[in-house]
Amino acid sequence: MNPFRGLLDTSGSRFRYVVRAWLIGTLPSLLIFPFIVALVEHFRPVELPELDDTPLNSIIAVLVAPILETALMLAVWFALRRLVGGAPPLRIAILALVFALSHYWAGGWWHVAGVAWLALVLSIALTVWSDRRVRDGFAITAAVHAMANLTVLFAFNALGG
Repeated sequence: MNPFRGLLDTSGSRFRYVVRAWLIGTLPSLLIFPFIVALVEHFRPVELPELDDTPLNSIIAVLVAPILETALMLAVWFALRRLVGGAPPLRIAILALVFALSHYWAGGWWHVAGVAWLALVLSIALTVWSDRRVRDGFAITAAVHAMANLTVLFAFNALGG
């Protein structure tokens, strides 16, 4: 199955798209993450930052961060639309790269690698929906991002992290 086909299809309901994009973006990220951690620890023992799952930080991660980060992504998307024009694959790739790199401050290169797949999925969602209607692109991308962050919080708490 080609996950990109499902991400490029905006013909169905917005709700179904959000669920599909959340699954496509989150499940591979959760499966890849332990391998990234093992690889990083193998080459350079590193203490991974602990997830701060206090109620306030959880609310920020699930409600505030997705809205702010999607707003920043949208600003970059507008700039790329002016600079690159009608080349959506290039705009998506650059937007995903910028989004992933923006996570360096939160934990270094391992964190960049850990969010790279989700960054690509969010960049596709933002681009395909914003090319149709910017408000939909923003809302859908923020919703997928919030659901992904909520899933990560649950996964880390379930694993005792």
